[in-house]
Amino acid sequence: MPIATAGVTNRSEYFYIVGDASHASPGDPVTGLLFSDIETGGSASYMRQGAVRTDLTLITQTVAGAHSDGGFIEVDATNMPGVYRCDYPDAAYLTGVDFVVCQIVVAAANNAVAAPIQVDITDIDLRDAVRGGMTALPNVDAGAAGGLADDTDANGRTRVVSGTAAGEISLTSGLVDLTTDAVDSTSLAATAVTDIWASEVESEGTYTAQQVLSICLSVLAGVTSSGGDVLETPNGVANRVVATVDGSNNRTAMTLTPSS
Repeated sequence: MPIATAGVTNRSEYFYIVGDASHASPGDPVTGLLFSDIETGGSASYMRQGAVRTDLTLITQTVAGAHSDGGFIEVDATNMPGVYRCDYPDAAYLTGVDFVVCQIVVAAANNAVAAPIQVDITDIDLRDAVRGGMTALPNVDAGAAGGLADDTDANGRTRVVSGTAAGEISLTSGLVDLTTDAVDSTSLAATAVTDIWASEVESEGTYTAQQVLSICLSVLAGVTSSGGDVLETPNGVANRVVATVDGSNNRTAMTLTPSS
């Protein structure tokens, strides 16, 4: 079944004309027909889904001629017998319907018949190599800025490439591992890993993620001294937390020395 993109222009349909039951050779291809064999005693027309039939006046055409509404010609009586070209108007393929039926009726004297052709009309453009005519997708080659991602490494990790407008992702050198649930340092660019650890997580003191983690380690697993007021690294080499405690054992000041 033929398919046409909604709004296509200068389209031709090709009919296969064979002998009818009254022909000397019913079912065999019929050759030598002219446009006048269709228009005189016959007709050409199209019908869009749910609409009335629209007449199409035929004129002569050449096999490889430029499109002309109503143009009709036999393709090749010797090497492609029975095949005829008919040029249909752009109005037949406008958006808004799912299909159009194209038909020619051969003059009765020729004892020939051509089956109607139903052409499906789709919003997808099979000739559009970038996005198939789907406007919701970027009209940019995959892998380019603003386009779809297509860059993968040997492990199946995909590099995301997007636009530069506010709120859009732009990881032109980072890789996201889609083969596992884990994301490790090999899945991200070196600068991305550094930036994550350098992210400020406490505005009072401007402590970074790495510094906070070192403080937490000393509190949870570090060596203590001074009755627990000093918390060191697990190996006791460096102080990370030194608390000043009053007579009620309340901490009145905290000196933090996180790792850099």
